[in-house]
Amino acid sequence: MATETKTEISREVVFNRVPPGDKWQPVTSPGTILPTLTEALEYHFQKTGETEFFLSARNGTVEVMKVKEVEVEKPVQRYSLYGEY
Repeated sequence: MATETKTEISREVVFNRVPPGDKWQPVTSPGTILPTLTEALEYHFQKTGETEFFLSARNGTVEVMKVKEVEVEKPVQRYSLYGEY
């Protein structure tokens, strides 16, 4: 069978807001509390180099987009006209 590459895009939560106010907690470091959103984004940038963030004020989360290339098997096209079945 032939394979083809497919792009999968997902979002991953990297910070949760800690009420009250503008304090943020990294998902990967539960004991760490950052006092402002700007400091939280800088913290993540220093660790990963990522610069695009998605903020949901209602959910109190900051997410990043993850892009992943996945190889999937492509079925071989068969034709009954030629007796391939």
